[in-house]
Amino acid sequence: MVTTVANPTVSAPNGSICVGQSFTLVPSGASTYTISGGSSVVSPITTTNYSITGTSAQGCVSSNTAISTVTVNALPIITAFSQTICSGSTTTLVASGASSYTWSTGATTNSIVVTPTANTVYTVNGTNASGCLGSVINVTVTLGSAPSIAVNSSTICAGANATLIASGVSTYTWGNGANTSSIIVSPSATTIYTVNGSQVGCSTNAVNISTVTVPAVTITGNTSICNGQSTTLTALGGNSYSWSTGATNASIPVSPTANTTYTVTGTNTVTGCNNVVVQTITVNALPTISITGTLSVCNGNAASLSANGATSYTWNTGANSANITVSPSANTTYTVIGRDINTCSNSAVATVSVGSLPIVSAASGSICQGQTFSITPTGANSYTLSSGSANVSPSVTTVYTITGSNTQGCVNTATVSVTVNTTPTLNAGNPITINTNDNFALNGSTNATSYTWSPASNLNNPNSLTPSGTGLQTTIFTLTVTAVNGCTNSQVC
Repeated sequence: MVTTVANPTVSAPNGSICVGQSFTLVPSGASTYTISGGSSVVSPITTTNYSITGTSAQGCVSSNTAISTVTVNALPIITAFSQTICSGSTTTLVASGASSYTWSTGATTNSIVVTPTANTVYTVNGTNASGCLGSVINVTVTLGSAPSIAVNSSTICAGANATLIASGVSTYTWGNGANTSSIIVSPSATTIYTVNGSQVGCSTNAVNISTVTVPAVTITGNTSICNGQSTTLTALGGNSYSWSTGATNASIPVSPTANTTYTVTGTNTVTGCNNVVVQTITVNALPTISITGTLSVCNGNAASLSANGATSYTWNTGANSANITVSPSANTTYTVIGRDINTCSNSAVATVSVGSLPIVSAASGSICQGQTFSITPTGANSYTLSSGSANVSPSVTTVYTITGSNTQGCVNTATVSVTVNTTPTLNAGNPITINTNDNFALNGSTNATSYTWSPASNLNNPNSLTPSGTGLQTTIFTLTVTAVNGCTNSQVC
């Protein structure tokens, strides 16, 4: 019996590698294979087709030849350029030739910004769209040193010119805006000029160049004074001086009475340079101070004084305000010093006259009831009485107030007491009829000390009066009595 075995059918997959890589051919469909390259592991440098035949276990050869294509992809060619920068500068490194990149800094972009502080080597690699990795590229950033600028200094006299020349770089920028390597200057005093420079993209720092004007004469001293004051002007910066006043000292005292300009010429005896400086002294007028207010008061009263004409004041009382209140007991002189905004001062004096108070007096008195008393004050020029009149007729003892004013208008008061004494009482009796040579009795006063009858008879016995004469007649008697206080009373009987 013969068994017929079919020939095997061989197949093999295609592959893709990058230049320099290997690819393993893995056919299927048979037991053993014959590859045109001789080995299943191939390393083509270009895309290559490999023929594969197979033999089954029964020794049958494949009925077909399988073709496996190995595509070889090129490696990316990475480019990145080294640079030279100035110290402290920043630069951008750019890689090309791939689809993605990896830098030694960790960045995965095609460009990076770096600011190295020393010469530095950066590396970059890239992968193309086929996934092939290129070769590592070294990018060196070298720090170039900044250029150095040299500039001359110059010493000149006032009014002269100086040429400043810069060198060492290719371009220049001066502080005054000039872009040339040299500038001409005419300083009137010691001046600092600044220049910046650049060379091959590197800029220098500013360079300060001093140009000195000799001598740099200045004048010191108080340039604003008050009228009547003096000040000292002092010239500095030279070796010898000549003032417009004729003085040759460095310092001169001046006492201008109006705004005055002084000129000094300073000379440097080493260089022979002269410098002229002008200084104006302003002379401020003194303030006009005045005092207003109450300049005449009566003793014991207060006076208000006000200072005018300045911005601040000092009184001899110690007060520091414009207005003060004083209470002098005698004529007193007050002085105030006023200062204006220029601190100029002047003074004013005012005397407060103190008028004495009148010494008002009036004698007290006494009257009997019904009498009038005349108040007679003294010590003043005019008087005002609380009674309204100098003649008073009080019914009881009364105290009156007298206000007196002297020629200075000063006022004082006094009191006067008017005592009202009681009048003695009388009861001499009613008219009676008696015979001739008969005695009769009349009642007299009960509080009198003396008695007077009219017509007179038995004067010391008011109760025993013996009329004389013959025949029947009518007699009218008047009894007058006086009390111990001097008051009298009379009755007709």
